[in-house]
Amino acid sequence: MVYNTYFQLDSKQNPYLFTHILGDTGTIFHHHDFYEFVYIQEGKATNIVGNTQYSLCKGDFSLVVPGESHKIVPEKGCVRRDICIAAKVFEDLCNLVMPEKLLSIVSESDSVKKFSCPVHLSLLLEQKLDTFSGKPDKGDLESKLLVCSFLTEILLEIAPKDNAPSAKTMPEWLNTVILRFQHIEYIRQGISAIVKDVNYNQIYVNRIFKQYMGLSLRAYLTETKLNLSLIYLKTSNHSVTDISEILGFSSQSFFHKQFKNRFGITPSEYRAKNSSEERVVI
Repeated sequence: MVYNTYFQLDSKQNPYLFTHILGDTGTIFHHHDFYEFVYIQEGKATNIVGNTQYSLCKGDFSLVVPGESHKIVPEKGCVRRDICIAAKVFEDLCNLVMPEKLLSIVSESDSVKKFSCPVHLSLLLEQKLDTFSGKPDKGDLESKLLVCSFLTEILLEIAPKDNAPSAKTMPEWLNTVILRFQHIEYIRQGISAIVKDVNYNQIYVNRIFKQYMGLSLRAYLTETKLNLSLIYLKTSNHSVTDISEILGFSSQSFFHKQFKNRFGITPSEYRAKNSSEERVVI
């Protein structure tokens, strides 16, 4: 007989993300209301999802979506990290990174059941996760959102690019610029920080960026800030003024104007409509 246990992410202790490192102890069949990345740091393990087995080795990730039944069977000496992310936060970030596409890849593609992560992303991910691993009360909101952004960035590595320019045709400097839009410190500092060290004038950079991304640097930055502000308004008790400062808007009034132009309501009205969702004081 197969027992299937249901788990929920504790909304009070772990409202956004919880992570811990486990040895070679396996799990029973279970499912949950959050997204879970299984990351093999050492050794080997098998992730059994439904009736399908996925063999994982060092450096491999496997993503389990909410409601999906699975079981981890590690080999002796295996070390894995489980990263659990609240569904709404992860889905908002997916839509921020690749609107309407990344979530369908997550939900429908077998490619997310076993994939590898570029080494530089793995190192950055571990650096951030180590700051609050196994400590649900540690790690501020910005750090946790940054970790979620890293994970959506990892998914982009395996996502089919459709008609988008391929990695082979994209200049390396442009790839660097695009990745900086996933980091809150660059977003806060603005265009000058994002294009720093690029050996071309900003007019040329902006033209090439728009050719690949469909928006100018400034328009893309504004869109990124506004989408991130939705997450802050839903998931934190930061004031509207604080959120505008965190995201690098020149003033609260400018943030208010940009937000209303984009979404048709004010930040305060948006927060009031989402007041039923769990938020935490940072």
